[in-house]
Amino acid sequence: MLTLVRQATIEVEPGVNKPRFVDEENNIKNRPKPIRLRDKLAAAFCVMRDGKSFKSSQSECNISRDVQSRFFHNFTDWMANAGLYEQHVYMPRTVEERDAITNTYGRKGMVLAVGSVDGTKIPAERVPREAHFMAKTYSEKGCCYNVGFVWDPNGLVQDVSPVFFGAVNDTVIAEHMRSVRELRENRMFTETTAEIQDLAGNAYTDKGCWLLADCGFRMEFIFQSPCKEARMGDTPIGFFTRKLESNRKDAECGFGMLKREFGMLRNGFMFYGAKKAENAIKSMCILHNMRWRANRWHERGLDDGDYQQSTPSLHDYQMNALDLAQINYWRRDAVEGEPTLISYDNANGIAEDAHRKRMFALKRQHLAQNILKMEKDGDLMWLKPRSALYGPELQ
Repeated sequence: MLTLVRQATIEVEPGVNKPRFVDEENNIKNRPKPIRLRDKLAAAFCVMRDGKSFKSSQSECNISRDVQSRFFHNFTDWMANAGLYEQHVYMPRTVEERDAITNTYGRKGMVLAVGSVDGTKIPAERVPREAHFMAKTYSEKGCCYNVGFVWDPNGLVQDVSPVFFGAVNDTVIAEHMRSVRELRENRMFTETTAEIQDLAGNAYTDKGCWLLADCGFRMEFIFQSPCKEARMGDTPIGFFTRKLESNRKDAECGFGMLKREFGMLRNGFMFYGAKKAENAIKSMCILHNMRWRANRWHERGLDDGDYQQSTPSLHDYQMNALDLAQINYWRRDAVEGEPTLISYDNANGIAEDAHRKRMFALKRQHLAQNILKMEKDGDLMWLKPRSALYGPELQ
């Protein structure tokens, strides 16, 4: 990291660049001896890790709060906007990367899922007074920001939304996320297919990747959320809901790990500016992913030995009349011996919102019957805990 920072430059005029950060090698006449770059970089990392203000950390670092603040915001702006973010925080970029994630989710019954999406509140002490009504929520004592994250099943950050004030809901935040646009427009996600089954063993071809979400997101088939009303029922939808909630803990665990690594996310931002907060968040996600990949913790799920049998809970389920009626409706135009393609195309004469909700329900119903079929056949797997594979420090 120190080498990258030293190589960073900034254009002062067309064709003329200078080092972006003052280094100990710079020796300007009649100026005080500059603070070593490695010391300023260490101070920035300590502020992120401990979550202290620049004022309270100046005695520990022996660097004034003004110098710390100026360097910290310059450094995080460089990390977030100079290409490092795109290099380390990304949705699957190749078919191989996509398949590695979908295969991991697929063995757990979440066929074609590529991540878990959720928002988290981060305290913010210095929000302009005129924006307090947007930054305060019932669940938080003071002002806060709301930020959306997409996580892969191994704790890597795949996407981060812009920073919004705390009262903005997850649906609005999702519309500004790069990952959501890719799931709607990128053919690597929209045209991906996988074979699934219904409870009777009939084959279907499902199409389109999606994210595990909670009920705060819109009812769209790229966001599959639990059905709270059916959660306790021993039905396909109820079983799917329970498993989806268990798998979506990837996002909650991700927030926990990120806030354990960086006290700034626990204690909140003690400086003005949502853009500065966004740069700091992206910088912390870059550092998190760099550490995760350096230790190869993101490779869990690539080997068969990383899985264990899911504990059976509904393996003796018997189909009822409603399940059979649903299967007969799906197979009304089926060709014997060939998988039935599940179509999510728009239907003439149906309003946009009504169609969106109908496609959401159709995908959830198919996924629900498929995961229950896997449960009945004993094919449903679960990833071993990180502590069993990498040591107790990753519980």
